[in-house]
Amino acid sequence: MSDATPPSRTAAIVFSLIMPGIGHVHAGHVLRGVIVHVIYQVGVLSCLATLWSSSQLLFTGVATMVVLGRAFAIFDVLRLVRKSEVRGSWGLVFGLGALLYLMGSAGMRLVRDRVVDAAAMPSTAMAPTLKLGDRFFVDRTAPVEAGDIVVYRDDETVVGRVIAKAGQRVELRKGRVVVDGTELARCEVGLLELAPGRRRVFLERQGGRLHFVAEPVDGGIDVKEEGVPEGQVYLLGDHRAGTEPTLVDVDGVVGPVSQVFWGAEGSTDADVSGRDGVAIPPVVEPQREALDACRDQLLRQ
Repeated sequence: MSDATPPSRTAAIVFSLIMPGIGHVHAGHVLRGVIVHVIYQVGVLSCLATLWSSSQLLFTGVATMVVLGRAFAIFDVLRLVRKSEVRGSWGLVFGLGALLYLMGSAGMRLVRDRVVDAAAMPSTAMAPTLKLGDRFFVDRTAPVEAGDIVVYRDDETVVGRVIAKAGQRVELRKGRVVVDGTELARCEVGLLELAPGRRRVFLERQGGRLHFVAEPVDGGIDVKEEGVPEGQVYLLGDHRAGTEPTLVDVDGVVGPVSQVFWGAEGSTDADVSGRDGVAIPPVVEPQREALDACRDQLLRQ
């Protein structure tokens, strides 16, 4: 018994909503359906790539094109259904649909393994820049540099800032970071409420980058000087209230954190890489005048 069936408007719409292009296959236009689906998948991957970047305008434009592409697929298949006398095959619909799904999944997996990954902040160690539960993109293609926030994966996920690389020496003096005998310059922004209480928040400079650090009112921790062995980097949390530094293998570092795509307190598009300037968390906004003064002071040094 043949599984051929007259094209159905309802089925075409449902198939196109689930996966653009499959509705075309249902209407008997296989090649057109494959082309529509491939274009749609390219749009989705482009959308992911632009969200990973810091350009909100670019992401909005690409996302709009993806939505319009899905709408076009629906309207186009409805036009074909009205005119088509070709009978589609249910077997072809589901078989090709499964194939296209696997191809799309493989493409997304390739992007995640080679280009950009995603992770969630597992603790408060990077406050105030990253909050517990923030979700962000990780750039697998960028080299790891001092000052980067990076994700390290082994038995567990660790997120920290690269303070020093192989061959350098590091120590902490009451929370102040000293690399190769030179203390990182910093300026106090003010007292702010950070879980689990009030913290002194500073703007710290590392090379040409600025980032925030927080520590208890009575001062930060002391860590004796140690060298960074070959093949490792020295990670430290920005929330220096008992946060212990960690030496990790470079091979386990996924890459630098680039873009927050979902904040624990709502949606955000903060670029926290530090390459385009310091990301200003909402909790620091009330101290904007002191922050601007600190930024000017540190950039003049």
